Amino acid sequence: MRASGWVMPTLAIGLFVGACDSGSPRVTVVNDTADTQHVFYCSNTSCSEGVSGNDAVLKPGDADGGYWNSEDAAGQVGVATYPGDLLLGCLDNPSPGVADPPSKTLKTSSLVPCGPTPVGSRSQVKIVNP
Repeated sequence: MRASGWVMPTLAIGLFVGACDSGSPRVTVVNDTADTQHVFYCSNTSCSEGVSGNDAVLKPGDADGGYWNSEDAAGQVGVATYPGDLLLGCLDNPSPGVADPPSKTLKTSSLVPCGPTPVGSRSQVKIVNP
C-alpha cells in the first residue's frame, strides 16, 4: 500500500514528459529522384567531408527523418551519389534557431550550393568520424 503514494505521481510525471516529446523528427529528407543517394551532415562549409554515424543511403522514394533535431543544429546536409560519394549539392536547415518548429520535409531534388561549392560539383566527399 505504501508504494501507491509514489507510483501515481511518478506515473503522472512520466506521462507528462512523454507527452512533451512528440517523437516526430524536425526534418525528414526524401529521395525523390531516380537514383540512390547518400545523405549526411556536412562537417565543413564546402561539404568535402561528411559526418558518419547519422548518414543514410536512400533509395528512390526512401526517407530519413533524423535531421536538425535540435534548435542549435548548424550546417548543411549534403547529398552525394551512391556508390561513389560524389557531391551533388546540399539542403539547408529550414528552421534555423527556431526552438520548436513544425516538422518539414525536404526533397533531394531541391539542392542548393554547399557553402562555396556549386550544385552538381561532383567532388569526392570523404565521410569522417569527428
